[in-house]
Amino acid sequence: MKKNNQNTNKSYLIVFLCIILLTAASVGSAIMISTNTTAIYNRYLNTLKSGYIADETVYVYSTVDIIDAKATAELKNQAALSIPTVFSFNVANSEKMLYNYEYLSSQNEVTNQNIISVAYEILSEIIKQGYFDEIELSQMKLLENNKILIINIPYDVYANSQRVVDTDSLLSSSNIDQYILEQAAKYSDIISPSNYKELLTFVKYCLVVNVFEDTVITTYRRDLAMSQVEPVVESYTKGEVIIPVDTVITENEIDVIRSLADSSKFDIREYWGQGIFCLAGFIATVLGFYFVARHSGIHYMTYIGVFTVSTLLVIGVATYLSLKFSYLELNSTEVFFAVCFVPMLVTALSSKKSLGFISAAAIGIAMVISPGANVYTFFYAVSVGSFCSYTIRFMNRRLDSLLQFFLSIAGSVMITTFCIVIEASSIPDMMDILVITAARTALSNLILFGAIPVLEKVFNLPTVFRLHELAYTDSPLLVRLAKAAPGTYSHSRSVAELAQEAAAKVGANYGIAMVGGLYHDIGKTDHPEYFVENQSGNNKHDEINPTLSASIIRNHVKSGADKAREARLPAEIIDIIANHHGNDVIRYFLHEANENKGKNRIVEESDFRYNAEPPSTKECAIVMIADSVEAAARTINDPTPAKFSKLIRAIILSKVEHHQLDNCNLSMKDLNIISESLLKTLTAQYHARIEYPDEENKK
Repeated sequence: MKKNNQNTNKSYLIVFLCIILLTAASVGSAIMISTNTTAIYNRYLNTLKSGYIADETVYVYSTVDIIDAKATAELKNQAALSIPTVFSFNVANSEKMLYNYEYLSSQNEVTNQNIISVAYEILSEIIKQGYFDEIELSQMKLLENNKILIINIPYDVYANSQRVVDTDSLLSSSNIDQYILEQAAKYSDIISPSNYKELLTFVKYCLVVNVFEDTVITTYRRDLAMSQVEPVVESYTKGEVIIPVDTVITENEIDVIRSLADSSKFDIREYWGQGIFCLAGFIATVLGFYFVARHSGIHYMTYIGVFTVSTLLVIGVATYLSLKFSYLELNSTEVFFAVCFVPMLVTALSSKKSLGFISAAAIGIAMVISPGANVYTFFYAVSVGSFCSYTIRFMNRRLDSLLQFFLSIAGSVMITTFCIVIEASSIPDMMDILVITAARTALSNLILFGAIPVLEKVFNLPTVFRLHELAYTDSPLLVRLAKAAPGTYSHSRSVAELAQEAAAKVGANYGIAMVGGLYHDIGKTDHPEYFVENQSGNNKHDEINPTLSASIIRNHVKSGADKAREARLPAEIIDIIANHHGNDVIRYFLHEANENKGKNRIVEESDFRYNAEPPSTKECAIVMIADSVEAAARTINDPTPAKFSKLIRAIILSKVEHHQLDNCNLSMKDLNIISESLLKTLTAQYHARIEYPDEENKK
């Protein structure tokens, strides 16, 4: 019981996670598509051209503050230009000029000491002012930045001094001659104009560029200035018109759309209602799965998992296509082929069209919040999904798959046409939508045909196809049963026929009941000689005590379940194998033990009881009854319908009295129907035959 509670809690947790995942995926998809401005405005950026006439009004889809990139860039550019280029003195080059002076003064070529003295004074002034590269100064002027900042000025009385100067006043190769001559004129009392040329040559020989642009400091100061510029922000309100219809599109309007595309933002509070709506819808879906599966002999958790995984996948595909091909004006309603695929998939895997209808309703709930949805979207999704689920054929004939393919396409197209007519769409639009619908349904069918074999293996599902394979192919378990225990194999075939007919009469899954009947006794292959149907005169139980006999009989249930798990039979079939005797008592050996017990020996009933749970599904209960009825029917001499009827009712009454049918949801009406079905099938199996005359007597 504790283990069952743990499994139940685990199931509740998984169900809760599935609901949250589906809700999050549905709302998240709607948010991504409806608030992703790249997806919304991409189409406009790809279709609208400056200078053309707008054929539709372009609105702002959500209130947003965006930065005017051009205006902000202009302000930053102005801030950068306001920062002068930084130049820095190079002390080594300044010293090099002095070195050149000393070298030239030491030569005998200049004999006029006055020229040497004046040259030193002029050169000292040039070093202090700085001698600049003409190319760098020309670039400053081209940038229309005539101011520069000079730092690290040598020979200045203040540490770290700096000054802003005009580029026109700086010394370079273009104006150095004029400067030297102007300075020489100040010393006319020492040197004559006839010595100016020699002085000019002397000074120019010593010159080396000693002030250079400091790009690191310049870039840092300009970046700092630009970072302090406040961006220019413009506010756009949801619903505001960007481009009116039938007006000429301007480049500025295109820039606004581009800016809106780069400013995606949404308010999550707008989607609380959608989230609650989806959550309630998926909770209802899970409850629907539970009630349908519970009455169908299938494990609802498996199909909730299939529904969740497939829905998440198609929501993801729909969202991706809507965002990727936004310029084609696709929205999730148009690419959301889950509208028919998921219901068809669930129906095909579960063999229950009611689960397909529930899936269609859940998909409709998810589509209601998608972009492009309207009041008809939910009804459209439910109608198409339900119709496609109804067309699912369970492949009893070779033409069933082809019939399903064309019926689903035709139905989807007709329902879509009806909705288009109600919405009064144009003929060209209608044709496009119908083509998309037909292609979507065809694609869903093709994927379905390929997915079913894979999914039934991955999830180990008892689909119609899988059950057919287990029943009518050379299953290793059945082959071994037929060889090792032919009597049990014959018994199992009869039980399968009885269970199949009875399950069909009460609306249970007759495929599961039939396969469960075939495999219910596969555990007897371990010790077939201990079971009466495989014995031929010699009873092995006569040689052992009743307790050991009961243990051997009881063990075939556990052994059969283990073999079924190793063979990866569906869980529904394993449940039938494990629980087809419930926790009933092995009465024959209990009676024998009581007959043979000594005075001081106590017979424990638990030693003669099966270690399993009473059936929890209709299919398992039907196999239990059919098993008991078939075995007992073999003991009747001169069988008649009246004897069979009495036997069947006695067995069913015994199962009820011993609480073996308490958990399987079979009503008294169902039990009466099962009784009549078993009687009809047994009568057919044991019908009277014509006695043919012996050939020898005819001679």
